[in-house]
Amino acid sequence: MLKYLSAGAFAVLSGIALTVAGTVSGAAAQAVPAPGISPESVLHARLAVLGADRPDAAALGAQACGTLRANPTADGSRTARRQLGDAGVPAGFQEGWVLGTSVDVLCPELAAVLRI
Repeated sequence: MLKYLSAGAFAVLSGIALTVAGTVSGAAAQAVPAPGISPESVLHARLAVLGADRPDAAALGAQACGTLRANPTADGSRTARRQLGDAGVPAGFQEGWVLGTSVDVLCPELAAVLRI
């Protein structure tokens, strides 16, 4: 899928930004874009680092984001987790890894919905 990434590009893809002061994770890492790399590739790379990648991750992430957009409530969040479970995502991976990473990469504006 991705070949010959620089250390900086890999760091951004994996959700870790390397800075002079140290390491920053999460949203701050996403503030440093990786030029020419699609959100789907970023999603696959970050999930691979977590050991949670799968071929349909981008489709599942898009489905989760669509569910959260249609119902930005705690019920929508539960529905998205249930959809991931129905697709065979193990329970331990549904919440923080697959759903959280999908939202962080594909629809960051909905991150607050996961905290409801």
